[in-house]
Amino acid sequence: MRVLVLQKPRSSDPFDVWLRAASDDVEVKIVTGANTVRGREPVEPGTSRELLADYDGDAATGRIHEICEEWRPDVVFADAESDVLRAAEARTLFGIPGMRSSAAVLYRDKVLMKQLFAGLSIEAVDYRVPSNADDLLAACAKLGPVVLKPRDGGGSLGVHVFRTPGDARLALAAAPALLAELHRSRLILEPFVHGDEYHVDIVLRGGTPILISVSKYVAPPHCYRTHNRGSIMLDPGSPERGTLVRYGEEIVASMPAQLRPIALHLEVFKSAGGDFRAGEIACRGGGALIKDCIKHTYGVDPAWAACMLETGLMPDDRTYLDPTGPLSGYLMETSVPLCFDLDDPPSWMPKLKIEARKPTDLLDARYRKLVIEGDSHAQIEARMRTLYAPGTWDN
Repeated sequence: MRVLVLQKPRSSDPFDVWLRAASDDVEVKIVTGANTVRGREPVEPGTSRELLADYDGDAATGRIHEICEEWRPDVVFADAESDVLRAAEARTLFGIPGMRSSAAVLYRDKVLMKQLFAGLSIEAVDYRVPSNADDLLAACAKLGPVVLKPRDGGGSLGVHVFRTPGDARLALAAAPALLAELHRSRLILEPFVHGDEYHVDIVLRGGTPILISVSKYVAPPHCYRTHNRGSIMLDPGSPERGTLVRYGEEIVASMPAQLRPIALHLEVFKSAGGDFRAGEIACRGGGALIKDCIKHTYGVDPAWAACMLETGLMPDDRTYLDPTGPLSGYLMETSVPLCFDLDDPPSWMPKLKIEARKPTDLLDARYRKLVIEGDSHAQIEARMRTLYAPGTWDN
């Protein structure tokens, strides 16, 4: 079996190691960027790696098509949101089994995505597709605070929150490129949901969930610039977890087979009044340190599981529906400095990673990413609070 792996340069997952450990008969070709974090690692026997100068560019997509034509892979595997449609188009064009582009586009275009929530118990957040400044200003005046974001965006990139029509007017006047995107109908506008945000991560085998993990984000929705990014798993018996597990199962059951991926990452809002609304759904695992939390609590790396299931190399029929370890949550020091001894981290912090970055006037060049464990959601949150200077957790 030949497996073509599309791997984002920032991904460190050893897909070739996992695949070759599962079967000596697998040939693996990894396509990634020249700046890959795995650049100094030797590849496994039976594996080749091609480094592209601009991994996200059109030339890279053309090269992927050349590889499919010349090498004829049996499987095209991708684990990043921006590669979902790229991998699906390659399967469609070259007759490779797996999710095709007509299905994958529903998970990438946030307008078409709304179809996946139609008729379910939790309705999708309302939306509009503005095509000019008048549309946007009128929506702000009618709806109050709004969120404007790319239809095909991911990772919170290009997201704008406008509290008033005045905010929107100033932003559009200062950014002609944003106006150009409006004119091309490449943006989607939704009312800002005041309340809480959750994520539900699901792994499927043959359309049946073998893992469902539910977490609540620690920051209010869309507060990426003012709050650290992170989430905490919900207690097994909590009403919110029960509701969201059932909703995840409902979404999977409602999907025709051709739309059903192996991994799902679902984001759901809960308003201050207690109403749930579906936000977005992606056919890949959760980003940031979500998979690290799942591995810590459920005993399985969801990226490994997705790779094994995509290639048909999952070694057994086990499920991962019940935790095998303590609950966990994660924090990424994206905005507010954390305060703890790096040389002597707390015992309840099973993972601590420090990355270098360009210093700012708020944070130094040390970028902390950590997993925290606990007996309950409340205990993990309390432990997170101890990592903040007084008065900074809720700012």
